[in-house]
Order: sequence, then structure tokens, then C-alpha cells
Amino acid sequence: MEATSIERPASQRHRSVACSECRQHKLKCDAHQDYSKPCSRCRRRSLECKILGDYKRIKKPTKAELVREIERIRKEVNPTTASDVRPLEHDSTLQGQTNHGSKSTTPYNIAAALSEIPYSPASSVSTEYQHNLQQDAILDLQGQSRTIDGVTIASEKINDCFNIFATHYSPQVPIVEQPMLLDATFEKSPLLFWTIVTLGSRKYSQDPTVFHQLSHRMATLAFQSLKSRQSPIQTVQALVLLCAWPLPVKHLLNDKIHTLAGACMQLALQIGLHVSGVGQDFARERVQAQVSEQNYRALLWRYCTIVCQSASIGDGLPPSMIVEAFNPDWVDQNTMSPDFNQLALRTKLHHIQSSAISKVVPYIMAPADDASLEGIIEIFDSQARMLQSQLQDDIDMLTMYCVRLHICVSRFMVRQPVSMTGLIELYGIAINLIEKYSSMDAASDLALYSTFYLSRALGLAAFVVLKLHHSPQHLVIDRERGERCYFSVIRLCRRRSLDTPDLDSRLATILTELWSSSMVFRGPDGIFDALNVRIRSRLTMSVFFDCLWWWRQEFRGQPDPFVSQPSAVRQTAADSLTQLVDPFMVFSDGLDYDENYFGMYGTYHATLPYS
Repeated sequence: MEATSIERPASQRHRSVACSECRQHKLKCDAHQDYSKPCSRCRRRSLECKILGDYKRIKKPTKAELVREIERIRKEVNPTTASDVRPLEHDSTLQGQTNHGSKSTTPYNIAAALSEIPYSPASSVSTEYQHNLQQDAILDLQGQSRTIDGVTIASEKINDCFNIFATHYSPQVPIVEQPMLLDATFEKSPLLFWTIVTLGSRKYSQDPTVFHQLSHRMATLAFQSLKSRQSPIQTVQALVLLCAWPLPVKHLLNDKIHTLAGACMQLALQIGLHVSGVGQDFARERVQAQVSEQNYRALLWRYCTIVCQSASIGDGLPPSMIVEAFNPDWVDQNTMSPDFNQLALRTKLHHIQSSAISKVVPYIMAPADDASLEGIIEIFDSQARMLQSQLQDDIDMLTMYCVRLHICVSRFMVRQPVSMTGLIELYGIAINLIEKYSSMDAASDLALYSTFYLSRALGLAAFVVLKLHHSPQHLVIDRERGERCYFSVIRLCRRRSLDTPDLDSRLATILTELWSSSMVFRGPDGIFDALNVRIRSRLTMSVFFDCLWWWRQEFRGQPDPFVSQPSAVRQTAADSLTQLVDPFMVFSDGLDYDENYFGMYGTYHATLPYS
């Protein structure tokens, strides 16, 4: 190991210095423990570990820049074939999406493209730069063909699916290491391997049959992995991903997302992810304590709770809250990662949303003080708005709109007189959510890769627009703008659909038929009341499922199940649901956030357990 003798100022002599490789990738480095030996990361990867006092990080070229550089080289070497250059990525949906807010570093197959370029002394690209391109392009994505339940997927298709996953899916739920080692991933956990391939093949245009073949086998593989109890960390990773992007089903009753979410949460608890440290209290053997492992376990637990609880919220089910046991002092505070900042922001928004749901349940399920309900809604909505200055990108903004929608949609539950000002504000939130989603889809194909939570919030926003469009005319809203947004949701649902029919394609049909209906929201007495919500036990998704019942009545000929429901039944349902939700809610009423509020999660600087 090479090391330069650096004379540091007195204020920095005790400050640990990371090696060049770790500084380049902004990773935690333990070289300061013994500067005469390489750090643990360099040892694992067989890298040269250097401590350079004047080292500066080099910005790596983007994928688009690498592709343009290769095309330029080809033009110089052989101008006659320049017009035949095609994009290197097999999946056409990836073209032009290199700026999708992704933090992934997985490039296209640049190494293969460079190998096709004949050598020419006139080439203006330095040998070192070309070597770096080839070295970065390999990324250990040289796997082999794999077989699952009699179905064999070729290695090049697996590589493509891993690239698509790294580009579009991993940045939204970053719990899998980049770059990914194909063969190592398969050896550690076939479930995680096939989950990544399945998600990457959702919109894989080169071979649409890959997803069809794998999606029917993933549920069985998931339950087999839970039964075997091998590689629990990787199993939790896979289940979190399957809950974020569930497999397509034709009917809600066939959806296994909540079964997998429950199993995921319980498995995470069994291996002690909810407790700071490396899970020694939950292990049968001595576990080596590493800060990077501690940080990663905290990160995985946080995304596990956010994704699994959001799946419940998106289906109108009460999220199960778990008491955590994190020590605020167990992590180094020397650095601050942008990933941690984003995770802390998402946690705050999720915390506000879950707290709001727990507080409004007693009010929406039984007769109560409407003024108190309005006050609770305004308190939590204002807390979400306070975080606007911390939003880092479009996905954060979209998430905030979703949280505010779930909070403010409870205004439909307020009994007469209804606050028109609150409904106008709710309408604006729904419009902003749809427009933000549409603009992100136009820029980066969000509809193809968005999570279950975001897509379900999009449907809820459309039903809010539908109800308010059928509201009294004295409700002053921009109806033309709302109509455009409503039709955008129909288009986005069809674009997102993976199978015919699946829930997305059926939702597009339902939205289309309800918009053209002249009977929707018409009660047994012949009076139209779009502001009334008959279903109240589905929490913030009650409006969503109430509209589905209006569709069933008119277009499926089902009788109105709510026309003769006595108030005593609703009161019993209110009591039972309140008992279910309240014991799990351990949040305080007032959430006064500051920069240290999420210090209990430490400074995120995790090395994922794949390298």
C-alpha cells in the first residue's frame, strides 16, 4: 500500500483520511485504523489502496457522454459506418433517460462496443480514458444463462434486465448495491436475483415474454424462500422490491402484496433490523460489528417499513406500526450523504402521513366534532407543507403531493356543512399531483416504473377530480383543467398496464365509464350527492373504493349494499377499527422537526452486503 506523508494542521491531525478509491465513490473507509494496510473495501475488491493528500474526485462521464464518445471514435475510424451506429442499450425505453434523477452508476455495455472499434493511431482518445471506459463498463455484469422452473433466460437478456433495474427501479428504493454482481447475487439469493430480472423485464421491449414467464413463478419462489429461511437479508430485499412493484393481477382479491408485506415485516423483526447494531441479539453466532453493516441494516429497515406500510395505506388498510430501538450515537457523524438526506425526508413525510391516519380514524368512522377533524387535517397538512424547502427532486415533490392528498382527502368525511375552501384546496392538490406525475412521465417514463404507492395515489387523485366535478356549481374550481388531468390519468393507467386485463387497465376502463355516466353519485331518492362517501372503513382510500362501488352498481348491475345499512353497524365498525389502529400508533401529536430529528438513524453511509 502506498501512502504519502502529509503534514496536516493541528486541527486535522486526528481526522481520519479515506483512501482514493473510497473518496472517489463517497464510501466509508476504514484505512485510518491501520494506514500500513489496505482498507477492507480495497482488499475485497483487490484494488490498490492509496492515501493521497492532494486527491480530488473525478466526475465520471454519464452514459450519454460515453455513448457519444464511442460514436465519435467510430466516425473518426470509419466514417462510412457512422450512420449504422445504434444505441447500445437493447431496451428502447432506456434511450434518452439518462437524466431520470438516477444515482445509478451502471453504464451500458460499453466494453462490448469498444471491442468492435478497430485500433487506429489517429484516435484522439487516450489509452487511460479508454481503459477506464472498459473497466467501468464491465461492472461484473458478465453472468450466465439461468433457469427457473424449466424456463431459461439468456445471459444477454438478464444483463439487460439488470441494467434496466439499476437505471429506473433502484434509485427509487436504493436497497441493492450498485454495481450488481450477477453470479454473486444468484449464489446468495435466487429470489433476489429473479426479482431484479422480473422487475427489469416489466417493460422490456426486446422480449416481452420474459416478464410473462417470470411473473407467474415469482410468488411461488417467494414463499419457498420464506420457508427455507436462507439469506434472510436478501429475502427482505426481494420482498421489499416485490411490494414496491407488485406482480400484476386481474382482481384485488388475488393480490399477494399484503401477504408478502406482512411476511417481510415479520422476517425483518426476526433478524433484528428494527434494533440498532448488527443483530447480535438475534443471531446464533458471533457477528462482527461493522459500522457499514449497522448503517445498511438501518437503511433496509427504514425502506422496509416505508414500502410495506405504504402498500397498506394505498389499499386503505391500517399500517402496522412497530416500536423501534435505535441508539442515536451508534454511527459516525463525520459525513453526510445525499442518500441519507432523501431517506430522512421520505421518513418524515411517511411519519406525518401515518400519524394523520391514526388521528382521523375516530372522526371519519363515527359521528364526531367536524371542527376538530378539520383542525387535525390542517395541522398535519401544514406539517407536510413545512418540508417543501427540503425537497431535492421531482420524486420528492410528487411524494409530498401524495402525502398531502392522503391527509386532505379526509375532508370528504366531514359532515354538513362541508368546508368549500378545504375542498378547493383538495382539488388543487389532486391537480398538482396528476400534472407532476404527467410531466415526469413525459420526461422520464415514470408511468412505466413508478411504485405501487405512487400509482395508487394517482388513481385516488382522479376520483377526487371526478367527485368534485359532479359537485354543486357554486364550488369554484377550474373544471377544464381538471378534465384534462382526469384524461391524463386514463392514458397513464393504460400506459402503465402490464397485462390485459390487470388492475391498471381495468382502472382505465372504470375511469372512462364513470366520466361518461349520468347516474354516478345518484342516491336511491334520485338526488345527486357527489360529496357523500358511503365507505369509511378504508381510511384515506375510502373515496377510491366508494367510486368503485358506484361503477359496480351501474355497469355490473350489483345492488347498492349501503342503502339500508343501519347506523349501529357503522358505529360497531368504527369501534373495531379504532381499536385496531390506535394501539400501534406511538407518534406524538406535535411533530416539530429539525435537522437532528432523524439523528437516530445516523449518518447514512452504508456499504451494501454484496461487494
